Amino acid sequence: MSINCNSCYKKRKITERFQPKPKNSYVQNNVFFEEQNNKYDMPKNNKNNYKTPGISYQNHNIDKTHNGYIKKSEDQDETPGKDDEYVNGIIGLVNLGCCCYFNSAIQNLKNVYPFTLYILKNYHNFNKAGFAYSYCKLIANLIDQNKYQSFKPYDFFDQLHKIAPNFRIGEQNDSNICIIYILNNLEKETKKLGDPNPDIIESMKKEEKQKFKCFIYKTFSKRNSYILDYFYGFQQEIYQCRNKECKFTNYSFQGFNILNLPIVTIQNTNILNLKNAIDYYQYGRLHKDEPSFICSKCNGRDILTQSKIISYPKILIINFKRIGENYFYNHDVEVPSELCLDKYKYELIGFIKHIGGAKSGHNIAICKNFFDNKWYEFDDSKVNDVKDFDMFDKNKKPNTKNGFLFFYKKLCIFDNIETQQDKNLIIQASSYLRK
Repeated sequence: MSINCNSCYKKRKITERFQPKPKNSYVQNNVFFEEQNNKYDMPKNNKNNYKTPGISYQNHNIDKTHNGYIKKSEDQDETPGKDDEYVNGIIGLVNLGCCCYFNSAIQNLKNVYPFTLYILKNYHNFNKAGFAYSYCKLIANLIDQNKYQSFKPYDFFDQLHKIAPNFRIGEQNDSNICIIYILNNLEKETKKLGDPNPDIIESMKKEEKQKFKCFIYKTFSKRNSYILDYFYGFQQEIYQCRNKECKFTNYSFQGFNILNLPIVTIQNTNILNLKNAIDYYQYGRLHKDEPSFICSKCNGRDILTQSKIISYPKILIINFKRIGENYFYNHDVEVPSELCLDKYKYELIGFIKHIGGAKSGHNIAICKNFFDNKWYEFDDSKVNDVKDFDMFDKNKKPNTKNGFLFFYKKLCIFDNIETQQDKNLIIQASSYLRK
């Protein structure tokens, strides 16, 4: 049997790699697409506007054929050899048009094992027309075993655009802002019973602990959720008058799901140090004779402010402020694979790196896949494994050049929970949601 190829217009023989053919489908450029009635459908014979799947088009005239899987390009071997193994969780995402920030954010969130386990085990509790269910379906389509495919995330991107119209196909945005919108909207649909009970650092005074618990109860008792449980940390904002006759001190609390750190370089080098940046973030700042800082008790203008982290989240997301209005700090980042904070130890599970400048560039995700505990590079639709000698130097420090957004998980919370039984549950839920 032969077909007319829509790329070269010649008759081509159907080979085994086309099989099995799904019902209600057709072939374009050696790819099977299922017929779907959605706004992205395009007539089969529209030869002028069709673009080859698997290629990122950084403009508004992007490929909008069908929402589905795309096979790898012809120059790659589609049939695994004897030494090849199919691995779950390494599906690429097609760039819908200037959406690398979105793709890299999703790939890292997908590899947060405890939350992916929760979200897929509880998909039946979500409204099928809602944001959380759409997120479940997207993650399910990225758990497929065939590493030679990529997926077009039109449905979930539509959901995100409805909530935040500033996310548009063909326009650039920031991965950290994208993650904040996703987590904030998932929070609304992942409610849980009971009051939040975040871990508090040991050095906190008893009186401060009591005020913090009151703050948690008043602010989050009615919005307790699994997002809050996994991703939220808390900091104490200290405000102190330095007038010796006054010494008025006030403090408040606020939560964060991404810790934004300033650029702090090691002396006489261009190396960023993550631990130094976290310490610097918590240093006090003097504000003398500044109109915005006036003591409410004595009207003094000698004020000390300090942001002190009092509760670290189970999943710690750190954003280095590399990008400014007209600049990009292209320094090396000294990021440990294990990070010790207070009494807790964290393990690096992924990061996003930026290639380019402040006003243009490309984001790539580097993630540790929890199915095989190996590192992979997710460059939109392309997925490559990262060898240990490329990922780590001789001192076992990870190679995080151009990295700006880092994902850590708290080891004492998630040690030894990645059981094969739970991984099978993720695969089963993903198989159902892909139907």
